[in-house]
Order: sequence, then structure tokens, then C-alpha cells
Amino acid sequence: MDTILSEATHSVRHKIKNITGINCIERTCYLQGENIDAYNLYDKGSINGANLKGGASAKNNIVHGITTIDIKGTPPLTYHDSQEHLVVKDVTIRQAFGSTSRSVGIGSSVKCTFVGGLIENSASAFSISNTEALEEVSISDYYIKNVFQTGGGGCIVFTDGNSIGVGKIDLTNVKHTVQDMPHDDLSRGLYYLVDCGEIVVRNCTGVSRNQPFTLLTRITQKF
Repeated sequence: MDTILSEATHSVRHKIKNITGINCIERTCYLQGENIDAYNLYDKGSINGANLKGGASAKNNIVHGITTIDIKGTPPLTYHDSQEHLVVKDVTIRQAFGSTSRSVGIGSSVKCTFVGGLIENSASAFSISNTEALEEVSISDYYIKNVFQTGGGGCIVFTDGNSIGVGKIDLTNVKHTVQDMPHDDLSRGLYYLVDCGEIVVRNCTGVSRNQPFTLLTRITQKF
């Protein structure tokens, strides 16, 4: 099953470093609770990748270094929900070309910050499914390669019909490329966003079939 499992209600500081899982039935790490410092989580060939998920309480969590390669399942590889403020740095997610799975799932957190990453080969880089308020998502210094889905957003997509809007989405230095893809197979848009309060975009590039931003309902944009 999981290589490391922490319970959802703990508040004692956990320091977890240099954990490797190969072909796990579930995932390398299933980290829940608060006060987690995790470093260098590596997973190859498991059903799910290294995972940080909220429980009864989840705050003050920092993950520095997640690598997930050739994941066999289709759920999000790293799923984050019920976090007061989650910081994730240095992510590498690589799957087979044409993978239909999502990469980073974001749930009903207050604030999520993602700094530095490579996401290669999936249906979408970040998928949002929140039924509670999500105040801010910040994504910076990401290279998103060969990530596309013909019916939705390549970089960000809302995946749940019950999702509510995000207060703010901040995108900085995000690069999206697709190699050798027919025009009709590209994603219709890069960012599928619903009822967001504010979007801030700085130095971002990408490839889509129609337009980079889609379903911009009641949004204030700053470029």
C-alpha cells in the first residue's frame, strides 16, 4: 500500500526526507494533517504519485521536491485539499505521451503556492475541484510540456461541476509547449476558469486551439 501514511488529525511536526516508492499499490507518501516538512519524494510506476492531502486540519505544510514518473492510475498525482496555506516547490511529473490523467489536483484549500516545476504528458497540468472557498492559487516558474485535452484546458481546468470560483489566480513565468500535434487535437483553451475574482498573468506563453483563457465569467484580469 502506501510507503508512508500519516493520520489526518496530527499536529506534531513531521519531517520526512528522501522517500522512494517503486510500483506501490497506492503511493509513495500519503501525508495528512499539519506541520509537515517533506523533502525529496520520488515515485515511479505506482498507482498514484506522492500525495499531500488535508484532513481535519491542514496548515503550515511545505513540500520541497516531488518526482512522479510513469504513474499507472488516472487520478491526480498530487492532490491537495483543506490546506490553510500549502507551499510546494520543485515538482517533476512525467507520464507517457497522450496520458489522459490530470497532474496536480487542487481542492478546497485557502491558499496554494506552487514554485518551480516540470509537468510532461497529461490531460491537464492543474485541475481545480473545490466546494469551499479557495482564496488564491499561485503558480510560478513552471514548464508544461505536451499537456493537452481536446475538450478542456491544458494548464488549468475546473473538473467538478460543483466547483466554485477562486478569489485570485496568479501565473508567473509559466511556459506551455506542444510538439508535433495536429491543430484539431490541441486543447481548446489553456486556462478554463469559472467565476474567478482576479487573474494576474506575467511572462506566460502557451499553445491552444482557440484562445488561452476560456469561460472567463465575472473576472477582473490584470496583464
